[in-house]
Amino acid sequence: GVSPGYHNRSDLTAQRFVRLPETGETVYRTGDRGVWRDGQLQHLGRSDDQVKIRGHRIELGEIETVLAGVPDVDVVAARVWCIDDADHRLVAYFSSRSGAPVAADRLREHARGFLPNYMLPQHFVQLAAIPLLPNGKIDRKVLPAPLGETSEAAVAVAETDLTPQQRLVLGVC
Repeated sequence: GVSPGYHNRSDLTAQRFVRLPETGETVYRTGDRGVWRDGQLQHLGRSDDQVKIRGHRIELGEIETVLAGVPDVDVVAARVWCIDDADHRLVAYFSSRSGAPVAADRLREHARGFLPNYMLPQHFVQLAAIPLLPNGKIDRKVLPAPLGETSEAAVAVAETDLTPQQRLVLGVC
């Protein structure tokens, strides 16, 4: 069942609970995108940066916001790397304002104060600059593989072997 709306959040209720013009029925906008094709609903992805890892729904933007609160951290991007079918890792990429190194332990400790354990990135990668698309958004597809625990070749193979649905769920598309 769907609730009638968000408690004391009429703005969010109006955004997420919409009335279908054909039937007058109220439906909830989940953030999933889809299309009816040949009588079946085809899942096309999400309209946000939500991913699911080990049964937990995670908003990558929450991780990015928390880590951006660390002094000297400039831009943060988070994504999921698929190592194999059972190993999906959160990776946080960041650049510093001064260009000086920022210790991963400092970021990890800061994140622990705000995020549950399942949302803590397993890897922190400092880049000279976070890659951007021409429209100014972060280009997550070109973020490098985390070093150490996996090889870029293993990640590249794992990503190309995924079905579109797996790529969507893992956040590698």
